[in-house]
Amino acid sequence: MKILVNYDQEPLKFIYRKEYWFANAFFNTVIMNPEEIIIKLRKELIKLYQDTVESPWRQSIFQQEVENASWDDTFLNELIYISKHITLQMKWLPSLRGFPFKNGKALFNQAGWIEFEVEYFKDNTEEKRTLRPWILHEFPVYVIHCLKKILKNIDLYEGEVTEIKAPPKNFEFIYLDEDSLYVTTICDKIEGLGVKPEFRWEPISIMQHKKSIYHWIVPYSGRWESFDVQEEAVNQQLQKNLSYKTTELSYIQSGSAFLYIQQKDFDKFFDLYYKKTLVDTVGAIRSLKFAMMELSISLDDLVTSMNTSAQMQVQSIQNQIAEHEFLVGKIDAKISELYNELEVNRSGYYKKILHHLMQIFNIEGISEWLHTKLDKLSKSLENRYHQIQEQDQKSIQKSTFLLEILFGLSLFVDLVLLAFSYFEARRNNWITESYLSAIVGFIILIFASIIVIYILTNYAKKSGKSILRETVDGVIIHSEIVGKDGRETYDDFVVLVERKFPPFQGQLALPGGFIELGEAKLEALEREMWEETGLEVKKARFIKLFDDPNRDPRGKIVSHAYLCEVKSLDGLRPSTDVVSVVKKSLTEIEQIDLAFDHNNIIRCAKKMYEKIKKEKTKK
Repeated sequence: MKILVNYDQEPLKFIYRKEYWFANAFFNTVIMNPEEIIIKLRKELIKLYQDTVESPWRQSIFQQEVENASWDDTFLNELIYISKHITLQMKWLPSLRGFPFKNGKALFNQAGWIEFEVEYFKDNTEEKRTLRPWILHEFPVYVIHCLKKILKNIDLYEGEVTEIKAPPKNFEFIYLDEDSLYVTTICDKIEGLGVKPEFRWEPISIMQHKKSIYHWIVPYSGRWESFDVQEEAVNQQLQKNLSYKTTELSYIQSGSAFLYIQQKDFDKFFDLYYKKTLVDTVGAIRSLKFAMMELSISLDDLVTSMNTSAQMQVQSIQNQIAEHEFLVGKIDAKISELYNELEVNRSGYYKKILHHLMQIFNIEGISEWLHTKLDKLSKSLENRYHQIQEQDQKSIQKSTFLLEILFGLSLFVDLVLLAFSYFEARRNNWITESYLSAIVGFIILIFASIIVIYILTNYAKKSGKSILRETVDGVIIHSEIVGKDGRETYDDFVVLVERKFPPFQGQLALPGGFIELGEAKLEALEREMWEETGLEVKKARFIKLFDDPNRDPRGKIVSHAYLCEVKSLDGLRPSTDVVSVVKKSLTEIEQIDLAFDHNNIIRCAKKMYEKIKKEKTKK
């Protein structure tokens, strides 16, 4: 293993200027005003670090966090010391407004981030010279833990913190990311032997001072003085300088960012340009990724609930999927907005940073992942719907079978009681009684045998593995003017849908679906045509029943096929149950392998359609 041994020949010292920290979060702005909450949080954080005499409890939160992780007094004392000289500003910045995300029972309406503008030893350059990069990256790790503890104990109306160990009562309005704060460190001066005002960051000068730079761009790298990192890894990191100007350094990693700007440029352009271009963009992209990852977890929870809960209703699942589709749509709109910025923004620096952020946070990949999960959920819902239909049919069959048994037994009992009544009326005449008893007994025996045979026959039919299910399929044929050989002629087209779910997923088929319980066939036809194509059926002619036992891989499913006449084709559009709706000419369909036996259905429909056309022509 090759280890980096090429230490800087002329070590440089970057002089710290300020930092920005980011904490991802969801917020419910209806319950609480973010600005008011941020003011209270800032006040408590400042007290936490500076009022160690007034409230020992405030000191103990931070100090306990540090003591748990520190291995020597130097580390502890340095963190405690800089905590007493911190200048802190905070604000809430939303990235997704109108984003109704649910986390358990809590509902939020915005995704965004809390921005911390931090500066140690404000206006004291000498103290700033003592700050080391690894201690700066260490400090925010404990800040996020302190922030969560403050949120659990703060009284929002009084603005005071108590030591009562009560359950969280204020988390309904904010949901904070569990990860550490993201740190963007900014330096505006460098010092070292041979450093001149016109110093330029060119590839050769970057590699000459790679140890000095690497300690700032990679969190914790400066903690080990031996600098035992592979040289190849260091070189790869240093090649990712995003700045166009040779007087700057811009390094953005997945866990932190570092920006060096000459002091004169910092004073003139930071707030006007660099803050918006780099700092705000990093916060927005990280917040977007956080929202996407939390949405992904929510989808996983929904899948688990659907697979483990037998009581979960299809309608409930459908509603939750629709809610998630809306949120994914909001994210897609935001991603489109970002890509539009890449097209129209004239700043090459901004484009470079945005493109880099989209890659390192894998925004496009996570978006595709979310859509894949939604598709799988929809397929699972379709399967769940079919299972419920089968269960309902079985339940109805069992209930019908039981009623038939009870009805047969009631008739048998009535007949027996009638016979006893008859015998009672004629018991004085033994000859007549014997004769009639034989006749009545024979009738009862025959009737009982018929009932038993009927029950056994129905049981044998209904206990079989094959359950008959019925569907409707609609053939919509219409004529359109097409150009052939420079002349206007008519051609006949059929409306088809691309199936979204198995079986025959991705294959073209006729629009249609299952007949629901208690639904008439024509009602089912009108419903399915409207749901899958957006077309309203004006007239329907029954073609025939297609009942080939091998026509559907899901079992014994028959189709009632209809030739449909629609009011208009203007509303043609796909639904959530299909991928797309297309029109294919009748001659073209002969070369296409349609799902199920739909090629055969169309051939039968075509004969009926041509016969109707001839009849109209004669008239």
